[in-house]
Amino acid sequence: MLKAAEEYLWRYIFPMLRLASGTRFRTACVKVLQEKFPEYGLTFPIGGQISFDVLFPTDGWDKAYALTHVENKSI
Repeated sequence: MLKAAEEYLWRYIFPMLRLASGTRFRTACVKVLQEKFPEYGLTFPIGGQISFDVLFPTDGWDKAYALTHVENKSI
């Protein structure tokens, strides 16, 4: 199990840390998402070291319902 966790860190987390460190990478990603999906009222708070969240409107949407609206939209 430890080996798998270490491999995950080296394969995914560390490259993202290098990419996000000192750049506005996540901010740029969020800007693109805001431009592509303005009609859905989504918010994209940046958090942690390498992530951002996608928050749905408060009118009862969950991720599965929201994805039915965007799955066919090409980005």
